[in-house]
Amino acid sequence: MREADIFVLTSHHENFGIAVVEAMANGLPVIVSNCVNISKEIESSQAGLVTSVEPHHIATALDKLLESDQLRKEMGRCGRELVTTHYSWESVVKSLTAAYENIIKLNRQM
Repeated sequence: MREADIFVLTSHHENFGIAVVEAMANGLPVIVSNCVNISKEIESSQAGLVTSVEPHHIATALDKLLESDQLRKEMGRCGRELVTTHYSWESVVKSLTAAYENIIKLNRQM
């Protein structure tokens, strides 16, 4: 992955896409299909391009990233930030702790 310029996962169905998160953690811009459940986060954080699974849409996305070193670097930076903010061990532990504390609080109110 360290030698790659772009990571592509244009699956017809992907429940999360841990390999995409790994790629973003390594600073790679990503291209995912709109069938990958993390696609909305990727799009909103500008960490990559989201496309349909149609070959010509995938090719267009690849062309766009291959033509711009600056765009690849910026999307890679955004992807790394997305992973740090939402998918690092620290952020996941905080989210899980808050969820468990909320469950305990709700149970005590019953």
